[in-house]
Amino acid sequence: MTEIPTFQCKEGCHDCCGMVPFSKDEWQRISLKAAELGVIPREILSSTDDTIFVPDIKLEETCPFMENDGCSIYENRPFMCRLFGATEVSHLICPRGCKPETPLTESQTDVLMEERIMGYE
Repeated sequence: MTEIPTFQCKEGCHDCCGMVPFSKDEWQRISLKAAELGVIPREILSSTDDTIFVPDIKLEETCPFMENDGCSIYENRPFMCRLFGATEVSHLICPRGCKPETPLTESQTDVLMEERIMGYE
């Protein structure tokens, strides 16, 4: 499986933070912080293997895990959050120019998306 390359974000930046889906496993990793914040998942897609959740908040709201100094679940953030800025796919490029030394190509990103997202259907 292709790994998502890491890179350093600009301090205090949250340009990529917004509504993203969580897999069941991802939700379990962040559930304690979610409970602290009163964030309840809303199921959006079910299958025999997994469920996709989104936080049950209004679309115009920011990510409920965003705090003044950054992401409160950074080490456990979802796949989509990890992918943002790490790829050459145009709608996932960091607007501040942050990126890994070797970003994922579009084809590598497609493979990861297929494995992680499409595989849940």
